[in-house]
Amino acid sequence: HRDQPSAGYRTTPGESKRQAYRRIDLGQVELILSINKLHAIAGLLADGRFERDLPLLLGQAQPSSSLADSGDIESLIEQYGFTGYGEGFLRLDELVRIMLGKGNGRNAEVMQALGAQPVPISAGCMQMTEQLISGMPRMVVGISAADRERLAARGIWESSAPVAARLQKLAAPVPGLGAPYDGLLAMGFGLDLPQLRNAIDALLREVIAAGDSCEWVDPASLKAVMPQLNLALGPMTAGIKGINLLLADLSIDSQTLQPLDVRAGLLAAVDDPRGIFALGAMFNPALASFEFPADGSFVDLPRDLVPDEQAPPLKVAIKDRALLLLAGSDSNDVADSLLGATVTNPSPLFAVDYGVYQLVERFGAMTDGAVAQLESQGELEVAAELREQMRNFRLQAELFDRLRVSLYADAQGLVMDQVMELR
Repeated sequence: HRDQPSAGYRTTPGESKRQAYRRIDLGQVELILSINKLHAIAGLLADGRFERDLPLLLGQAQPSSSLADSGDIESLIEQYGFTGYGEGFLRLDELVRIMLGKGNGRNAEVMQALGAQPVPISAGCMQMTEQLISGMPRMVVGISAADRERLAARGIWESSAPVAARLQKLAAPVPGLGAPYDGLLAMGFGLDLPQLRNAIDALLREVIAAGDSCEWVDPASLKAVMPQLNLALGPMTAGIKGINLLLADLSIDSQTLQPLDVRAGLLAAVDDPRGIFALGAMFNPALASFEFPADGSFVDLPRDLVPDEQAPPLKVAIKDRALLLLAGSDSNDVADSLLGATVTNPSPLFAVDYGVYQLVERFGAMTDGAVAQLESQGELEVAAELREQMRNFRLQAELFDRLRVSLYADAQGLVMDQVMELR
């Protein structure tokens, strides 16, 4: 056996009861990697408990109690409809207790082995922290679907009933938001801004009340935020519900990195679509005299009303409580998608859907050229960051055709659904 350097860390081969493993020194913690006839094994062990806990990690010994015995995982699968291919949870309330030095059992033993000290905190701040975290105490994740065409995962930040009810009020319906899309990118949000203001206001008041004996809390500063909150999320913005952006195609000059052509559309869900133009007239008075029907018919937006001379041709329309905008000279397919959009259920707070493979195919070579250009100009840090981002995209594109993410709230709490269409 000999030590081998690996990515700056020291890797040592080992063996326990004829089972080989790799031990990677991360300081006070060891990363253990192993494979047996049934499983690939990976885990972190504290140095001070290595010999004691290694047999447990490798499956050579059984713990006195386990999740399998408690039935917690089976309950998780049943409650959330997971497939059983992979699921777990993180007890945030217990994690906070451990960090505050109030853990017990194995948690306390591991903290002691690591030599970790409790977070220095007063009794008042400790009480406030535990009270706030009790409203959203556990994060759950699991595989919700898996077949040859897609892999779907769901994460739930579980909430108390009052918090979940508050979260559910935040969503505002935006037609098309969260619906599947086959273009380059779809992205948007739907938020009831008055409800968002109410939720932030309620949180600030709870922090003030719970932190009356906590030195972290400055009631005067928090109270000063409330009027600013009412101004930012007051009557002027109350009618804005959200947007849904569709990017069907985009061509960029590889030398100048300037857009050459685009096919895109934007749906803005607003209570008063014409009021948006009235608001815009404060900056360009000519917008006040621009007229167009409210039957979903698109009309050209005159070039003199567009502040950017390099902007593509634009068209606008109004349908119900939505203002629609088209960009590009050949965006009829985007127009059909916007006009035919319906509200998804549940309404997302945020959603994004992008074609990983399409983006790499379209912009991969151009990005490589941009990296080379940045390096020649001495922008080495920016070039390295861009190269790493593109490398990650290419790795995704080898596995996934598309990636969809939707964030919404239900009676359980805050939910994130992620769907990966496989290649």
